[in-house]
Formats: sequence, C-alpha cells, structure tokens
Amino acid sequence: MKKRYSEYVNYNYTGEEEWFNPQIEWDTPLFIDPMLLKQTKIREFKGCYDKIVNFFSKAIVKMNSTIPFDLKKQMVSFDEVKEANLGFSYDSNKGKGLTGKIALSVLQNIDKFVDSGLFGIEDFANISLLDKNVNCDRITDMIMNIIKDNFIAYSARIAKQNGFPIKKIRIKGEFLFEEMRWKNEMAELPFVINEKGKQIPVILVPKELLGIDVYCNSDNFASWLYSNELEYVKRVFNYNLKKDITDNKDKILEDIIKNRRTNILSRFIKSSRNVEPYDLNNDAKFVYKIYDLANDLYEKSKDYFQKTTINTSSLSVQQVAEILINDLKVAITDKKGYIIIKNRNNTFLSEQRISKLVHLLFEATIKDAGFNVDISPETNSGFGPVDFKISRGDDKVLIENKVSTNPKLKVCIDEDKQIHAYMKSEECKKAYLLVFIDKEKDIEKINQLSRKASKYNNYSIKVECIDCMDRLSASSR
Repeated sequence: MKKRYSEYVNYNYTGEEEWFNPQIEWDTPLFIDPMLLKQTKIREFKGCYDKIVNFFSKAIVKMNSTIPFDLKKQMVSFDEVKEANLGFSYDSNKGKGLTGKIALSVLQNIDKFVDSGLFGIEDFANISLLDKNVNCDRITDMIMNIIKDNFIAYSARIAKQNGFPIKKIRIKGEFLFEEMRWKNEMAELPFVINEKGKQIPVILVPKELLGIDVYCNSDNFASWLYSNELEYVKRVFNYNLKKDITDNKDKILEDIIKNRRTNILSRFIKSSRNVEPYDLNNDAKFVYKIYDLANDLYEKSKDYFQKTTINTSSLSVQQVAEILINDLKVAITDKKGYIIIKNRNNTFLSEQRISKLVHLLFEATIKDAGFNVDISPETNSGFGPVDFKISRGDDKVLIENKVSTNPKLKVCIDEDKQIHAYMKSEECKKAYLLVFIDKEKDIEKINQLSRKASKYNNYSIKVECIDCMDRLSASSR
C-alpha cells in the first residue's frame, strides 16, 4: 500500500500534531478552506488571505487590459500542487488543476459578480456557489498556487523541528505580475524516497486549514433558502416544498444573479461565517482512516488468503481477479471486515469509500503475492467512472463495487449503463460487479443481476456477492 508520510520518515504520528499526515502519492479528499485560512494564527499564514485577495484584484486588472491572451491564461495557471496530496484523484495525486480557458472564465465571473455587487472581492470563495467550474478541489488549486511560498515555509519549519529529511528542490513559486510569469525557484522542502527509489517532495499542511466541503455550495444554499427565504421562493417560483427548491436550485440561482438579489446572497454568506476544520480524529466520513482500516484488515487477513503454488506470471488477469475477489471475501466476511465498512448507524459507508478500501486490499495483495498485473482507476468518459481495472498489457478486467442499498443497483449492468460503456471503450470483454449485501433479502437482487448478466454473449459480467451480514443473523441460512 502507498504509505503515509510519517511511515517514510519513521515518525510516530499520534494525531495530536498540528500538521496533516498525508498518504504520499494518493490524494485525501480534503481541501484548503479559505475561511479557515482567513482566521488562522499560524505565523506562516498570517496575511495570506489578504495576499490571495490582492492576487485576484491585480489579476482582474490584467485580464481587462490589452496584454496577449496567452499571458492572461498563464496568469491563472493553477496547476495541481501534487506535493500536498490533497484532492479527489482516485488513486494518485495527479489532478488536472484549474488552468486555461476554464480558469480564465472563473476569473471573469469573479469580476462580473463583484461588479454587480453580489459579493466583494474579499469574498472571492463565494464563486463556488455561482460558478459550476469551481469546487473544493479547484479552490485548493487556486490557493496552493497563489501562496505556495507560505506552505513551503511552513513545511520546512515542521521538518526542521522534527528532524525530517529536507533538501532544496526546484518548484513553481509565486506569480510575478511585473514580469507576467510564475517564478521558478529553489526551495527547501521535506521529501521521501518512494518504493521505486524516486525522490518525492512533500508539502505539509496544517490540519486547522482543512475542510471536507465548502459551505457556499448549492445544496447548503437550497436548505438555507427553505429556512430563511421561503416567501421569496413562493413569490417568484411558487415553490412550497423543500424538494422543489432543491430540485430547482440552479434556476433560483440564475434568478438571483440576473436580478442582482444581493440582499439574499449577503445574508446567506453571513450565515456561513462559523466555519470549523474537519475533525480528522473523529473522521466521521472516513476520508482519512480508511487507509489504516484497510491496512489493519489486510494484516489480520493475509495469512488466510489463497496461496498459489504455480508461477504467478502464468496466471491470466482473470485468474488473478478471481484470487483477489476470493481473498476479499475472506477479509470482509470471515475476518469480519464488514464491521469497518459500516457507519455508526449500521449503514454502509459511501461506495467511494468502500471502493478505496477494496483497492487498497487488492493493491497490497498484488504486491505481496508478486502478481504481474497493474491496478488503476478508469477515467470518467462521461458515463460515471468504473472503479478500477486490473490489467497486464491488453489483458484486462474491470471491477465495479456497489452496495445492495444503491437504488440503481438492478440496472447498473444494463447495456446502456456504465459497465457496458466502459467495456466497449476499453475493448475489454470481462468485468466483475461486486455487490456488498447486509440483509438476507438482498440475495434475490444478486440472483436477478446474475440472470441478467448471463444473457450477454459479447461480454462476460460476473456478479459476486460480498456478504456483510451480521454473523448471528447469517447463521440461520
């Protein structure tokens, strides 16, 4: 498995530290919250919020000037800062960032909304509510690029205080408006040597700056409207139910922008001032501890995994997939791993979290068993991403994970749905649908899916049941 920073530097991380301990070369779905940055007292970040506001003020002036278009795009080239290992890439830290025409359009929208009085430049983060191109990940991209020097200074201080390895590395620094370019510089940064012997620079981020979701999003706004501006919604749209507001939130936002309803927007913005960092020690959404849970489960289960006495390189990818799935059943069912994929209210974690755990278990098994295969995520080509594929050259198998409570489970292998679409685009003939069930009655869903899958001649889709039922109730079967 990809290791945490503390494991590379042999540091006993307790969780009480002020800095976040990332899994190196694998994003954790957290983001830099501008409101948390604004209120921090950490010395390296004092005044950073004003620095970001100043950047956007200068950038808007340049954008509206007669300088070449390519220079304008270069100015807002907010590349993914992979050294921080924050974001929403599935099994890497190599996101696309916010660049090119999309980044320039975001700046243009900030200018437009500030000019119309919907918010001030100091509230630039509210663009995430009004511009669909801006999400948590892209806010992080903007912030990390604009004040990267500050994160570098903080990382170097933490490393020196703890005796972590550090060296000068050439990186992209701050933007120089006088020269209209990003500064390239040598900077002291922590680093690790990964399993392949490659030097990987690391940016350490204070935990108190990390959030899990930006408050100014359309879902929060819809809820706030229902509680605070129902009369406006009734008068303009004749909506009375919360569901109507939620289903038509984009339409309502268009009206607010078009008619410059600044009073409504400003009240919503003021309601969002009490922002708290994500509680990583509690980690209610399992964005961080899924790695530790997967690691513990693997160590507890691996002695019981299927052993092969033949040369692993002679196994087909499908044979490897079968071994991995059988091992998963041992870990989840026999070793009671189903306990860790449930919330406190005994419902399944999100499919994204479960897929991450499965991926981690598979990756560790592939490495330890010496299977000559790669495991990687599928890119989203517009159908919704299949979780991952296991491959060796052109020999490949797709893996999709679903929970039995998913309302779209029964249709997920239909010919016009994502699994078929990806099998066609990848020229892949084999796929596995892993269905995690926790109730006896869900077995019939597995049977229905299996019967449907058996009718496909051009593709092989095998439906596998991952039994997560409580053993006391399951013993009666």
